[in-house]
Amino acid sequence: MTGAQFGEALEYYFARSAAEYIAEAQRLGVHPTIKGLHKINSNPEKSKHLETGTIEIFGLSVDLVNLRKEVYTDQSRNPQVEFGTTVEDAYHRDATINSIFYNLNRRRVEDHTQMGLSDLAVGIIRTPLQPTQTFTDDPLWILRLVRFASRLGFQIDQETAQAMKDPLVQAAFNVKITRERVGIEIEKMIKGPDPLTAFEFLYESDLYSTVFLGPPGYLGQALLHAFPRSEPDIPWPNSWPLAFRNLAFLLQHKSGHSKRDFWESEAREHIWLMAAWAPLAPLRRTDIEKVVKSATGAIKATSKTSKILGDCLKNMDSVHAYVRQVATASAGISRSALGMAVRSWGRSWKLQVLYALLADAISQAVDDGTFADLLDGYSKFMDHVFDQGLQNAPLAKPILNGSELKTIFNLTQSGAFLKVAL
Repeated sequence: MTGAQFGEALEYYFARSAAEYIAEAQRLGVHPTIKGLHKINSNPEKSKHLETGTIEIFGLSVDLVNLRKEVYTDQSRNPQVEFGTTVEDAYHRDATINSIFYNLNRRRVEDHTQMGLSDLAVGIIRTPLQPTQTFTDDPLWILRLVRFASRLGFQIDQETAQAMKDPLVQAAFNVKITRERVGIEIEKMIKGPDPLTAFEFLYESDLYSTVFLGPPGYLGQALLHAFPRSEPDIPWPNSWPLAFRNLAFLLQHKSGHSKRDFWESEAREHIWLMAAWAPLAPLRRTDIEKVVKSATGAIKATSKTSKILGDCLKNMDSVHAYVRQVATASAGISRSALGMAVRSWGRSWKLQVLYALLADAISQAVDDGTFADLLDGYSKFMDHVFDQGLQNAPLAKPILNGSELKTIFNLTQSGAFLKVAL
């Protein structure tokens, strides 16, 4: 019986015994109905192999899924799925803590792997079966376990963590997992309660290239020239933590002043992706379009996010120049020049400044003391921009439009020069 079929039987049974259950539900103070059965058809192309259902039971939304067993192939994470027993189902879960059942008939918890309850008690994430084979079968479970561990504050079992680093497992990841699924998991990590720990797990598992650069190719090779791998046992790039740890420091130690906490108004996802992509900064003088396409394609980022990364790389040297001028006070900066610079950077200029800061943390190999000095220079720059009232420069409308400019100068043709002039 599939989940959807069980839902139909449940609706029929409730209709026959409605009075009894309505009275009990009212006594307990819960919504006295079972309704809204929604069938979800099988769809092997999207890893949906059996018909399931969702239904509202006394005010709670419940998923109805049958027990299953799975057989995997070498070329896909999508298994052949058949009806199974509770034991078969439990051992083919992604984590032991997700393999625990509650038997409604016997009214007791059942831990068929004999590990789920103990792992839940001590805060351990591990796979029910041997992790290397589990991850080879479905490499997406690597990211799911990282997400669970960071969300719950659990530790990843040593054998499981070691399997995540296995080159054969990571090769299977690149073959079997669509980049859309990678992006979904990364988004969930970032929007979860502890993206710092999620990034720490990704780093310790040497997953930076696999997750954020995509399958072996141009981007990975280009970045290896900028960050040569020093030792095979050290995660790469070994300076990446300087970006995400210092970002976490910024978020945890806010000054309380909007001009210094300039990242506050930005989307959480974009802020953490700046840390994820900070190692790409050395490639800003190469083919930026190719770099952006490869990096954002690795997680199927939106076109808006892709544009932000492109602007970060394109304008980083300009950001550096103005930050340096303000920090050193070596030369006065005219308000008009600074305003035109900020305007040219566009609406994501604050994220671009944050990106430059995090990229500098990597390139300068900062420690706690030197990061404070680095941050001070960027904070002075932000103070200056806000004090000059230029924070909204990218939103300012041109004083004249193109037609008016053509009339004033008796121009007969338009062109790209008009955009520059405006």
